[in-house]
Amino acid sequence: MLQLANLLEKLSHKLMGWVEDSVIMLPNLLVAALVFTLSVPISRYVRLLCVRVFSRLTSNPPIANIAATLVRGALLIFAASFALQLLQLDKTVTSLLAGVGVVGLALGFAFQDIASNFMSGFMMAMTRPFEVGDLVEIGDHAGRITTMSMRDTEVETVDGRSVLIPNREVFQNAIVNFTRTPSRRLELAIGIDYDEELEGVRQAMIDALDELPGRLATERVEVLFEEFGETTIKAQVLVWLSAADELHYRRSRSLAMIAIKRALDERGVMLPVPARTVELGPEFAQRSIAPAR
Repeated sequence: MLQLANLLEKLSHKLMGWVEDSVIMLPNLLVAALVFTLSVPISRYVRLLCVRVFSRLTSNPPIANIAATLVRGALLIFAASFALQLLQLDKTVTSLLAGVGVVGLALGFAFQDIASNFMSGFMMAMTRPFEVGDLVEIGDHAGRITTMSMRDTEVETVDGRSVLIPNREVFQNAIVNFTRTPSRRLELAIGIDYDEELEGVRQAMIDALDELPGRLATERVEVLFEEFGETTIKAQVLVWLSAADELHYRRSRSLAMIAIKRALDERGVMLPVPARTVELGPEFAQRSIAPAR
Protein backbone atom coordinates (compact mmCIF):
# COMPACT_ATOMS: atom_id res chain seq x y z
CA MET A 1 0.00 0.00 0.00
CA LEU A 2 2.87 2.33 0.81
CA GLN A 3 4.46 1.80 -2.60
CA LEU A 4 1.15 2.43 -4.31
CA ALA A 5 0.71 5.64 -2.37
CA ASN A 6 4.21 6.78 -3.41
CA LEU A 7 3.46 6.05 -7.06
CA LEU A 8 0.19 7.96 -6.89
CA GLU A 9 1.94 10.87 -5.24
CA LYS A 10 4.65 10.97 -7.95
CA LEU A 11 2.03 10.72 -10.65
CA SER A 12 0.07 13.55 -9.06
CA HIS A 13 3.19 15.75 -8.88
CA LYS A 14 3.95 14.93 -12.54
CA LEU A 15 0.44 15.80 -13.67
CA MET A 16 0.48 19.00 -11.68
CA GLY A 17 3.80 19.92 -13.25
CA TRP A 18 2.37 19.35 -16.72
CA VAL A 19 -0.68 21.45 -15.88
CA GLU A 20 1.50 24.27 -14.56
CA ASP A 21 3.77 24.12 -17.64
CA SER A 22 0.71 24.13 -19.89
CA VAL A 23 -0.70 27.17 -18.13
CA ILE A 24 2.65 28.94 -18.41
CA MET A 25 3.04 27.99 -22.10
CA LEU A 26 -0.57 28.74 -23.00
CA PRO A 27 0.08 32.35 -24.06
CA ASN A 28 3.05 31.24 -26.17
CA LEU A 29 0.95 28.47 -27.70
CA LEU A 30 -1.81 30.92 -28.59
CA VAL A 31 0.66 33.40 -30.06
CA ALA A 32 2.39 30.63 -32.05
CA ALA A 33 -0.91 29.38 -33.42
CA LEU A 34 -1.93 32.94 -34.30
CA VAL A 35 1.41 33.61 -36.04
CA PHE A 36 1.25 30.41 -38.07
CA THR A 37 -2.43 30.93 -38.96
CA LEU A 38 -1.97 34.54 -40.09
CA SER A 39 1.23 33.75 -42.01
CA VAL A 40 -0.68 31.84 -44.72
CA PRO A 41 -2.97 34.67 -45.95
CA ILE A 42 -0.29 37.29 -45.31
CA SER A 43 2.24 35.36 -47.37
CA ARG A 44 -0.33 35.03 -50.17
CA TYR A 45 -0.91 38.79 -50.14
CA VAL A 46 2.83 39.47 -50.03
CA ARG A 47 3.32 37.20 -53.05
CA LEU A 48 0.73 39.13 -55.07
CA LEU A 49 2.37 42.38 -54.04
CA CYS A 50 5.81 41.06 -55.02
CA VAL A 51 4.48 39.95 -58.41
CA ARG A 52 3.36 43.52 -59.10
CA VAL A 53 6.64 45.00 -57.90
CA PHE A 54 8.85 42.53 -59.78
CA SER A 55 6.74 42.91 -62.93
CA ARG A 56 7.65 46.59 -62.93
CA LEU A 57 11.32 45.83 -62.40
CA THR A 58 11.48 43.18 -65.14
CA SER A 59 9.53 42.51 -68.32
CA ASN A 60 9.88 38.75 -67.80
CA PRO A 61 6.68 37.36 -66.14
CA PRO A 62 8.17 33.91 -65.24
CA ILE A 63 11.04 35.55 -63.35
CA ALA A 64 8.59 37.78 -61.46
CA ASN A 65 6.47 34.77 -60.47
CA ILE A 66 9.48 32.74 -59.35
CA ALA A 67 10.87 35.61 -57.26
CA ALA A 68 7.48 36.22 -55.64
CA THR A 69 7.07 32.51 -54.84
CA LEU A 70 10.51 32.42 -53.23
CA VAL A 71 9.63 35.43 -51.07
CA ARG A 72 6.42 33.74 -49.95
CA GLY A 73 8.24 30.49 -49.14
CA ALA A 74 10.86 32.36 -47.10
CA LEU A 75 8.10 34.17 -45.20
CA LEU A 76 6.33 30.89 -44.36
CA ILE A 77 9.59 29.27 -43.19
CA PHE A 78 10.35 32.29 -40.97
CA ALA A 79 6.83 32.18 -39.46
CA ALA A 80 7.09 28.46 -38.74
CA SER A 81 10.52 28.87 -37.12
CA PHE A 82 9.30 31.75 -34.99
CA ALA A 83 6.26 29.75 -33.84
CA LEU A 84 8.43 26.78 -32.84
CA GLN A 85 10.81 29.05 -30.94
CA LEU A 86 7.89 30.50 -29.00
CA LEU A 87 7.08 26.93 -27.95
CA GLN A 88 10.73 26.47 -26.91
CA LEU A 89 11.27 23.83 -29.56
CA ASP A 90 14.62 25.09 -30.83
CA LYS A 91 16.03 21.57 -31.03
CA THR A 92 12.97 20.56 -33.03
CA VAL A 93 13.68 23.38 -35.49
CA THR A 94 17.24 22.13 -35.94
CA SER A 95 16.04 18.56 -36.42
CA LEU A 96 13.43 19.68 -38.90
CA LEU A 97 15.97 21.62 -40.94
CA ALA A 98 18.29 18.61 -41.01
CA GLY A 99 15.38 16.37 -41.98
CA VAL A 100 14.35 18.77 -44.74
CA GLY A 101 17.89 18.66 -46.10
CA VAL A 102 17.97 14.87 -46.18
CA VAL A 103 14.48 14.67 -47.69
CA GLY A 104 15.40 17.30 -50.25
CA LEU A 105 18.49 15.35 -51.27
CA ALA A 106 16.48 12.15 -51.62
CA LEU A 107 13.78 13.91 -53.63
CA GLY A 108 16.43 15.48 -55.79
CA PHE A 109 17.67 12.05 -56.87
CA ALA A 110 14.16 10.67 -57.25
CA PHE A 111 12.82 13.59 -59.28
CA GLN A 112 15.95 14.71 -61.06
CA ASP A 113 14.12 14.92 -64.40
CA ILE A 114 11.53 17.26 -62.92
CA ALA A 115 14.27 19.31 -61.28
CA SER A 116 16.17 19.44 -64.57
CA ASN A 117 13.06 20.66 -66.39
CA PHE A 118 12.49 23.28 -63.70
CA MET A 119 16.06 24.58 -63.85
CA SER A 120 15.96 24.61 -67.65
CA GLY A 121 12.73 26.59 -67.49
CA PHE A 122 14.35 29.02 -65.07
CA MET A 123 17.37 29.49 -67.36
CA MET A 124 15.13 30.03 -70.39
CA ALA A 125 13.11 32.56 -68.41
CA MET A 126 16.39 34.40 -67.77
CA THR A 127 17.77 34.24 -71.31
CA ARG A 128 14.39 34.45 -73.12
CA PRO A 129 15.23 32.72 -76.41
CA PHE A 130 11.59 33.10 -77.50
CA GLU A 131 8.24 34.58 -76.47
CA VAL A 132 4.66 33.34 -76.65
CA GLY A 133 3.56 33.64 -80.28
CA ASP A 134 7.05 33.24 -81.78
CA LEU A 135 7.52 30.89 -84.71
CA VAL A 136 10.32 28.49 -83.75
CA GLU A 137 11.92 25.21 -84.68
CA ILE A 138 13.01 23.03 -81.75
CA GLY A 139 14.51 19.69 -82.72
CA ASP A 140 11.99 17.93 -84.96
CA HIS A 141 9.13 20.29 -84.07
CA ALA A 142 8.32 23.57 -85.82
CA GLY A 143 5.44 25.86 -84.89
CA ARG A 144 4.30 28.72 -82.69
CA ILE A 145 4.87 28.96 -78.94
CA THR A 146 1.48 28.90 -77.21
CA THR A 147 2.36 28.52 -73.51
CA MET A 148 5.51 28.41 -71.40
CA SER A 149 5.76 26.99 -67.89
CA MET A 150 8.60 26.04 -65.58
CA ARG A 151 8.20 22.39 -66.60
CA ASP A 152 7.45 22.34 -70.33
CA THR A 153 6.84 24.44 -73.42
CA GLU A 154 3.79 24.00 -75.65
CA VAL A 155 4.23 24.37 -79.41
CA GLU A 156 1.41 24.42 -81.95
CA THR A 157 2.89 22.91 -85.10
CA VAL A 158 2.17 24.16 -88.61
CA ASP A 159 -0.19 21.23 -89.19
CA GLY A 160 -2.30 22.04 -86.12
CA ARG A 161 -0.89 19.64 -83.53
CA SER A 162 -0.17 20.63 -79.94
CA VAL A 163 3.21 19.35 -78.71
CA LEU A 164 4.42 19.60 -75.09
CA ILE A 165 8.23 19.65 -75.05
CA PRO A 166 10.03 19.24 -71.69
CA ASN A 167 12.12 22.30 -70.94
CA ARG A 168 15.24 20.17 -70.61
CA GLU A 169 14.94 19.12 -74.27
CA VAL A 170 14.20 22.70 -75.31
CA PHE A 171 17.24 24.00 -73.44
CA GLN A 172 19.58 21.31 -74.78
CA ASN A 173 18.48 21.53 -78.44
CA ALA A 174 19.23 24.20 -81.00
CA ILE A 175 16.40 26.75 -81.19
CA VAL A 176 15.63 28.45 -84.50
CA ASN A 177 13.47 31.54 -83.93
CA PHE A 178 11.99 32.80 -87.19
CA THR A 179 10.16 35.68 -85.50
CA ARG A 180 13.29 37.43 -84.26
CA THR A 181 14.19 38.32 -87.84
CA PRO A 182 11.59 40.02 -90.08
CA SER A 183 12.82 38.37 -93.29
CA ARG A 184 13.85 34.93 -94.50
CA ARG A 185 15.83 33.69 -97.50
CA LEU A 186 14.31 31.24 -99.95
CA GLU A 187 16.71 28.86 -101.65
CA LEU A 188 15.91 26.77 -104.74
CA ALA A 189 18.25 24.31 -106.44
CA ILE A 190 17.79 23.78 -110.19
CA GLY A 191 19.71 21.95 -112.92
CA ILE A 192 20.33 23.55 -116.34
CA ASP A 193 21.18 21.58 -119.48
CA TYR A 194 24.71 21.97 -120.86
CA ASP A 195 23.32 23.09 -124.24
CA GLU A 196 21.56 26.17 -122.79
CA GLU A 197 22.98 29.69 -122.83
CA LEU A 198 23.54 30.32 -119.13
CA GLU A 199 23.39 34.11 -119.03
CA GLY A 200 20.02 34.19 -120.78
CA VAL A 201 18.60 31.48 -118.52
CA ARG A 202 19.89 33.35 -115.47
CA GLN A 203 18.28 36.63 -116.54
CA ALA A 204 15.00 34.89 -117.34
CA MET A 205 14.78 33.45 -113.83
CA ILE A 206 15.67 36.81 -112.24
CA ASP A 207 12.99 38.62 -114.24
CA ALA A 208 10.44 35.96 -113.30
CA LEU A 209 11.13 36.30 -109.58
CA ASP A 210 11.32 40.09 -109.47
CA GLU A 211 7.51 40.19 -109.31
CA LEU A 212 7.19 37.37 -106.79
CA PRO A 213 4.50 38.23 -104.17
CA GLY A 214 5.99 38.69 -100.72
CA ARG A 215 9.53 39.27 -101.98
CA LEU A 216 11.70 41.69 -100.00
CA ALA A 217 12.13 44.57 -102.43
CA THR A 218 15.33 45.87 -100.85
CA GLU A 219 17.22 42.65 -101.70
CA ARG A 220 17.84 41.57 -105.27
CA VAL A 221 17.27 38.10 -106.67
CA GLU A 222 20.45 36.06 -107.05
CA VAL A 223 21.00 33.14 -109.43
CA LEU A 224 24.38 31.51 -108.88
CA PHE A 225 25.85 28.66 -110.91
CA GLU A 226 27.70 26.44 -108.48
CA GLU A 227 28.82 23.18 -110.02
CA PHE A 228 29.23 21.19 -113.25
CA GLY A 229 27.24 18.07 -112.53
CA GLU A 230 27.20 14.76 -114.36
CA THR A 231 24.25 15.72 -116.58
CA THR A 232 23.42 19.33 -115.62
CA ILE A 233 24.94 22.59 -114.51
CA LYS A 234 23.71 23.11 -110.95
CA ALA A 235 22.34 26.54 -110.05
CA GLN A 236 21.16 28.08 -106.80
CA VAL A 237 18.31 30.62 -106.75
CA LEU A 238 18.25 32.97 -103.73
CA VAL A 239 15.24 35.18 -102.93
CA TRP A 240 14.67 37.15 -99.74
CA LEU A 241 11.10 37.12 -98.39
CA SER A 242 9.46 39.92 -96.43
CA ALA A 243 8.03 37.53 -93.77
CA ALA A 244 9.58 34.59 -91.94
CA ASP A 245 6.56 32.48 -91.01
CA GLU A 246 6.38 28.93 -92.35
CA LEU A 247 3.15 29.31 -94.33
CA HIS A 248 4.43 32.38 -96.17
CA TYR A 249 7.68 30.58 -96.88
CA ARG A 250 5.95 27.53 -98.37
CA ARG A 251 3.58 29.60 -100.47
CA SER A 252 6.44 31.72 -101.79
CA ARG A 253 8.46 28.60 -102.60
CA SER A 254 5.55 27.18 -104.58
CA LEU A 255 4.95 30.46 -106.46
CA ALA A 256 8.68 30.77 -107.20
CA MET A 257 8.78 27.30 -108.73
CA ILE A 258 5.74 28.09 -110.89
CA ALA A 259 7.27 31.39 -112.04
CA ILE A 260 10.63 29.80 -112.93
CA LYS A 261 8.99 26.95 -114.84
CA ARG A 262 6.79 29.37 -116.81
CA ALA A 263 9.72 31.64 -117.66
CA LEU A 264 11.87 28.74 -118.85
CA ASP A 265 9.02 27.32 -120.91
CA GLU A 266 8.50 30.67 -122.64
CA ARG A 267 12.18 30.78 -123.49
CA GLY A 268 12.08 27.22 -124.77
CA VAL A 269 14.36 25.87 -122.06
CA MET A 270 13.68 22.25 -121.22
CA LEU A 271 14.57 21.18 -117.74
CA PRO A 272 16.71 18.04 -118.05
CA VAL A 273 15.35 14.75 -116.82
CA PRO A 274 17.88 12.30 -115.27
CA ALA A 275 18.67 9.55 -117.79
CA ARG A 276 20.58 6.31 -117.44
CA THR A 277 22.05 4.06 -120.11
CA VAL A 278 21.75 0.35 -119.51
CA GLU A 279 23.99 -1.88 -121.61
CA LEU A 280 22.86 -5.46 -122.16
CA GLY A 281 25.43 -8.10 -122.91
CA PRO A 282 25.24 -10.61 -125.81
CA GLU A 283 24.09 -13.37 -123.46
CA PHE A 284 20.92 -11.41 -122.66
CA ALA A 285 20.29 -10.82 -126.38
CA GLN A 286 20.62 -14.54 -127.15
CA ARG A 287 18.20 -15.44 -124.36
CA SER A 288 15.67 -12.88 -125.52
CA ILE A 289 15.59 -14.20 -129.11
CA ALA A 290 15.74 -17.91 -128.22
CA PRO A 291 12.55 -19.74 -129.26
CA ALA A 292 10.32 -20.87 -126.48
CA ARG A 293 9.87 -24.58 -126.01
